[in-house]
Amino acid sequence: MIHEFHEFHEFFMGKSVILSIDDSRCADRENGGGKAAAIHLMRKSAFASRVPNGFVVLPDGDVSVGELESCLLSLNAEKVAVRSSATVEDALKSSFAGQFESVLNVSGTQAVLEAIAYVRASAQTDRVAAYMRKNGLDASQCRMAVLIMPMAGDERSVSGTIFTVDPESGLSQVYITANEGLGDREVAGLVTPEVAVVNADDVTIRQKPRPGLPLLLDRPTRTLLAQTARQVETFMREQGICEHVDIEYVISEGKLWVLQARPVTVCVGGKFQTVRPEAAKTAIVKSGLAAARGVATGRLVYCSDVQDAAGISAGDVMFCENTTSVWEPFMAKAGAILTRYGSANCHTAVVSREWGIPCIVGIGGVADRLLAYANRQVTVDATACTVYEGGVDRGDLVTAAATPRYDGLDDVTLEEHFASAAGAGQTFTDADGARYIGRPAEATGEALQKIHRMSHDVVSCEMGWPLVRHRVRDGHFEVLFEDIHSWRERLRAFTPDQLGAVLGRWERTLDRYIAVSEGIREENAREWLHLYIRLNAYMNLSFPVYAVCCGQLNRALADRALPEPYLSRVYHSVRPGTPLSWAERMNEDVMRLSAGANEHDLEEFAVRYRLQSRFSLEFDAVPQTDTAREYIETHRNSAFCPPLEELYFPDDAAFGVVYDNYVAAKRLKESSHHIKFYGQWKANGSLFAKRKN
Repeated sequence: MIHEFHEFHEFFMGKSVILSIDDSRCADRENGGGKAAAIHLMRKSAFASRVPNGFVVLPDGDVSVGELESCLLSLNAEKVAVRSSATVEDALKSSFAGQFESVLNVSGTQAVLEAIAYVRASAQTDRVAAYMRKNGLDASQCRMAVLIMPMAGDERSVSGTIFTVDPESGLSQVYITANEGLGDREVAGLVTPEVAVVNADDVTIRQKPRPGLPLLLDRPTRTLLAQTARQVETFMREQGICEHVDIEYVISEGKLWVLQARPVTVCVGGKFQTVRPEAAKTAIVKSGLAAARGVATGRLVYCSDVQDAAGISAGDVMFCENTTSVWEPFMAKAGAILTRYGSANCHTAVVSREWGIPCIVGIGGVADRLLAYANRQVTVDATACTVYEGGVDRGDLVTAAATPRYDGLDDVTLEEHFASAAGAGQTFTDADGARYIGRPAEATGEALQKIHRMSHDVVSCEMGWPLVRHRVRDGHFEVLFEDIHSWRERLRAFTPDQLGAVLGRWERTLDRYIAVSEGIREENAREWLHLYIRLNAYMNLSFPVYAVCCGQLNRALADRALPEPYLSRVYHSVRPGTPLSWAERMNEDVMRLSAGANEHDLEEFAVRYRLQSRFSLEFDAVPQTDTAREYIETHRNSAFCPPLEELYFPDDAAFGVVYDNYVAAKRLKESSHHIKFYGQWKANGSLFAKRKN
């Protein structure tokens, strides 16, 4: 409709300064600017239904009131958003975050004309000129187009931003923020939003709710946003625009809208300075999000407004509630920046990343502690999200990889749990709505049905829980799903020590089952069957125990700000190698790698040697052990061989219990099934075969 109107207007009235967003000329940022060019392309993508319609007012020329009025009518919207779309905006190297003005909730032709003039004028300010000089751009390159779209969302909506690369770690994970209402408050740094980080398998690996406020990013919403973000990223990459995208979205009346997509201008990653944990410095606060990593020492200056910021000196640590673009001349002087509010995509975060100024945003209520240190020297360790009293010596600094604070929990609901089990084909729903979980394999005889029932009863009796309700249907043993889910709910209340006791009993049962299976005879057949039932009982608990152990580990990592990515690599190295011995495979790897002549083999050996040392295995007979120890000492801070004992396994008894529970739960869950069948095979070969004879 808009496109046809412009063709009519140009034929009879001459060249128009308004283009439909679907006009091919909008693909050129010299016509419609960077923001409009991205919207134009996305409206031709597979997710075009999520991208609003609109039109663009070109940078040069006067706007016809009649033409504008007709275009507004064609949008069929009560209110519109009048947004900047400068020719230099949303580029690969410079975002121009917060530099230009946009006006939301505009109604009426005259009000839109005034908003267009306001947005155009924002390209001529001193702050834009200063930003362009700092980024090596010529002022003549900046021409302002204006993008006009139907207003999507209101105060009842959920809005936020999505990065397809984690700004805290540089990993290819989807980083989502969310807040109630419109997104302008988050971008301005007026609020600290809810955060969730989702991996490539749509698993939420980190989530930080807003204290005391309802959860906005539930599992279906997280999944929808993550999948849409990957679609946008893939499309933009295929168009040759960028590798990773920064997306602005809103969810209004159940509909997801993609309002903007631009390149992520700075990707964190690699290594940054941080203060050694052993430096014994007094921490004032340890909170917030690392918007730009690094360490800086300076005089702490609290700036209640931009007038206070004008008094900042070069190298000072600026502490404020939030910043806008008018603060930038003073931000450029700061040695580090701290804000009470903010997110990964707020103005403060984007600018500090582009300029390389260590910065922590979203510190929250504990930021009040900083006020007592005004005009005193402090050290900002943005890598560790910590502010220390006083300065630090050069010897107190080390180089560490950028890693996020980990904040995941096992928060799976009954419905999410059931959906997961249903996806695996393990559930049955009766006509009356009763839901059961059972064995999807072939039907079993009465003996195995009895064993299944007794195994569930053992769990209930040993843990002191109510008996689960069950039935036999068509030869299948089935258990009421709600009763099974209640196990998970109850386990969440267990302390790490209580979980460790459960895992210890499981381990002892497994060891005894192996021993009896190896020497099974007529006289110990009853004991073997008893152990078989107990092992089956623990296997029923395996998934809920493992899920809860993972949740407790995630919380422990968050509390200690420990680096999850390297821990993941460690976990993935620790896998059961044979049905009977979890350590055998790793021992074989160490023996093989210890004989390697090249440095790569020695590096891998050194890492595995550390892992084995953690679990108190015996290595005196392993060749090149001394060489490995020497390699570890020489390459303590290398990316390949980080100092695992000191950095990732702190001398912390509480953390040790949580971590050991995780390793034990993973190992037992993965090996018990194989070991159970190994015992069946041994019993069948020795005991039952004799009975047949």
